[in-house]
Amino acid sequence: MASFVSLLAPPKPLSLPPLPVVLPPPVDLDAVRAAARAEGRAEAEAEAEAEVRAARAGMAVLPDLVDALTRGRREALDHAAHDVVALLSAALHKSLGDHLVHRPEVLLRIVLDAMARIEGEEGVSIRVPPEAVDFVRAGLPERHQSSVRADSMLTAGVVVEATHVTIESSVQTMVTGLDEAMRAWLEGRS
Repeated sequence: MASFVSLLAPPKPLSLPPLPVVLPPPVDLDAVRAAARAEGRAEAEAEAEAEVRAARAGMAVLPDLVDALTRGRREALDHAAHDVVALLSAALHKSLGDHLVHRPEVLLRIVLDAMARIEGEEGVSIRVPPEAVDFVRAGLPERHQSSVRADSMLTAGVVVEATHVTIESSVQTMVTGLDEAMRAWLEGRS
């Protein structure tokens, strides 16, 4: 008879040869870190280089932009300077004219000053605006009162003439020096 194997009995342990254990090769962590750093650095440098190129391209327009802004600023200041000079000149003409028209005592002082400068001259003629004739006559010594004449061409100022000299004191002659100085200042700014 053949041998009988009990099904209920535990099987005999199998004896198999042990499986070989395959371990990964040892990892050099320092080398891995160095490689990762090198790779990251290369990527960062490439990105930074691209950004630097873009920034340089953007900065290439800066000199032209600065030149345009400088020219615009200079032109604006020149226009403003011309406007200020024109305004100052107009205000000066207006205020001096108003001062001379509305204050005949100022005209009298100008006439007296002119008379002092030409003392001893003969053939004196004094021209003043029509509305100032009486006031100027009243303020002059009697010998010169008949020399005062109305001049409708004068709106503000006086003209004192003698044989060898003419003294004109009008708003225009008063501000001529200032107008010339302002023009010179404007020309000097260029």
